[in-house]
Amino acid sequence: MGITKIMILGAGPAGLSAALALSKVSTASAPLEIHLFELRPSPQPLGSSVNLTPLAMRYLDHLGAGTRLRQRSSPVRAVDIVSMRTGRYLGSMWGGVDAIRARRADLVDALLEVLRENAPNVCLRMGMRVVAIRELSGSDTVALEFEGGEIVEGDLVLGCDGLHSAVRTLYVDSDRPKRYTGKAVAHGIAKLKTEEQTVLRLADGSPALRDTVVLIGGRGALLATYFEPSRRSVCLTAVTDIPEAGHEPATGWRALARDQDAIKRDVDDLFRTSTSGVQGLTELVDRCDRWNLLPVYTLPLEGVWRKGRVLLLGDAAHAMPPQGESAGVAIEDGVLIARVLERRGERDIDQLLADYEKLRRPVINDLYRRSVARGFGNTKEQTWLQSVLTELIAIIFLFFMNWWKRDYFARDVRNLPLPK
Repeated sequence: MGITKIMILGAGPAGLSAALALSKVSTASAPLEIHLFELRPSPQPLGSSVNLTPLAMRYLDHLGAGTRLRQRSSPVRAVDIVSMRTGRYLGSMWGGVDAIRARRADLVDALLEVLRENAPNVCLRMGMRVVAIRELSGSDTVALEFEGGEIVEGDLVLGCDGLHSAVRTLYVDSDRPKRYTGKAVAHGIAKLKTEEQTVLRLADGSPALRDTVVLIGGRGALLATYFEPSRRSVCLTAVTDIPEAGHEPATGWRALARDQDAIKRDVDDLFRTSTSGVQGLTELVDRCDRWNLLPVYTLPLEGVWRKGRVLLLGDAAHAMPPQGESAGVAIEDGVLIARVLERRGERDIDQLLADYEKLRRPVINDLYRRSVARGFGNTKEQTWLQSVLTELIAIIFLFFMNWWKRDYFARDVRNLPLPK
């Protein structure tokens, strides 16, 4: 029996992209019935703004959400790098490409709108908590049991339910623990008046923030970016240290997030003594009246992605340190599984899932190792010499990133040759 009914858990970027991509490969002769289940009763995307480079935008255009999202986002001419020590421009990366910065909520909304308008074979249900997964003996069927006792059966399950994946912990790889990095990402939004577009300035008085800028030095890095069309708001993102004892249980994180004064103090302490070269940063940090705190977890690089008729996608399979395009990687996962399942009439399910893993593992391993090599969240005070070395390393990094971008952005999983 072939694949006709697919069940997806998680309505974030990975799950929504997978549902839309699969709906596009459903045909009259080989129709697909797709059921998308989301734990939350309504969309509540975590995080703040996301970076979407040409890879992600190419797939979003394919799925029908690109134009909608561009209308709600801010284009990114390039990601500029500036020294906090000197207030001087060091260089930029990803210049001259079709990239945007957008609210994660707007990304999810754009995908949801397309799904509701253009994917009649996708059934979305909210407030569905899975409590058990089992494959039925003697049949080619996998069953999901939800809180309340409802059972839904199908041919394939895609676990797109994020880092804290129930699909992974209940069924696929319960022994693979997530790791807390000891760090959290603080997101704040600063409102601007029209005449304050140059509130963040370089040492020579010119604007430091043109689209997206990363300020490096001192005790870390701070990202400042526009993310909506009016450019009347700036999203600030910084990494702060939080001891492991403070990150569990979930109520502990909520308590920490409620302590807005403490979060602002932490961010302010990171940069107040090291921004003599950049004008206006302290005032911009002070202007953020609400900060969100997102703990950073990762999964070990090697792990099980599939078991029987169940496959993990996105952060459920390969959560890694921040690497600038996490949302795009999740979207690409969804598009690739649809490409692989185009051959569902020719190959059995084990072959199909093995094909996906064979194509995806090398790419994910490479991205993971690159993200680790860059380092993440150094918040130790740097000496003058360490700051200079950091700036030199940044310049070298920018050179290689710009040299590499043409090949990197040329990748398109829709055109990959499939394994024989």
